[in-house]
Amino acid sequence: MISIILVSAGLLLTFYGTVGLLRAKNTAQKLHFLGVSDTIGSVLIFTGIVINWYEVLAKIIMVSLITLITGPLISHIIARSIIQKEDRK
Repeated sequence: MISIILVSAGLLLTFYGTVGLLRAKNTAQKLHFLGVSDTIGSVLIFTGIVINWYEVLAKIIMVSLITLITGPLISHIIARSIIQKEDRK
């Protein structure tokens, strides 16, 4: 039951990020919606999967850690490049 709730919450956050992508006006807002919701949503989905399948625990933990590190890092790099591009205009 808990795994279904975690996976559903992760899917809901990912969906929320996609709706935010479609509704946001500028690129920085779009990036914020996607960066936060997709990172947390995917970790919730991974956690929900781990509860049911213990044999993939180590792999899911590694994927979750990589996602938690690279998701915000990539969002920051993209946002910084957008800001630098706007400053050059």
